[in-house]
Amino acid sequence: GWQWFGSFGSDRRKLVTFGGHGNGGRAEDGLSTNSNVGVQIGIKPASNVQLSLDPSYSSRHEYAQWVENFDTDGDDEDDRFVFGELDQDVFELGVRGSLSFTTNLSIQGYIQSFVTNGDYTAFKKLARARSYDFTPVSQGDLSENPDFSNRSLRGNIVLRWEYEPGSTLFLVWSQNRNESLDLDDPEFTPFDSVWDSFADDGEDVFLVKLNYWMGL
Repeated sequence: GWQWFGSFGSDRRKLVTFGGHGNGGRAEDGLSTNSNVGVQIGIKPASNVQLSLDPSYSSRHEYAQWVENFDTDGDDEDDRFVFGELDQDVFELGVRGSLSFTTNLSIQGYIQSFVTNGDYTAFKKLARARSYDFTPVSQGDLSENPDFSNRSLRGNIVLRWEYEPGSTLFLVWSQNRNESLDLDDPEFTPFDSVWDSFADDGEDVFLVKLNYWMGL
């Protein structure tokens, strides 16, 4: 197989910055493929303010992705190993911002949404041990449909105050939301899924960290 990678970026000293990257490859004589593209957009409207937006999209096709094992003869040892061809799409969106009130007081925020769908086809079992040969398997022989659709949302806000030289107080709010859907042939709708992730169940965590410098 082979892999490729490329990236570019503009002058980071400018008011608006722009960059991008891409990578991909092929394996198993082209039976499996992968690709990823992303961009980075930054804005500095003032010397104490920074904002960035980082969306990316990736996809992959796996010719033989493991699905499950079976014990067909009842001896408590797996003797059927089932694989499938997997088409997976992933969309990620990261937003980051920071604001410095003074040299000692600042606040940073970050939020990331993650969406992925997986669709399995062409199920097959390993024909014999120590080989890469397969024979077809009906989807009805599986214990469940392995297709999946997952999304998650992570975010945090950190207030940092250096109240004395070398002594710092951190106030942190972190939030995590996620949802998993078992769907037949799930449709990949990244922007709708990002929006829906804000309404998913999740948890909030509040943290306080205090550092005090003791000069000896």
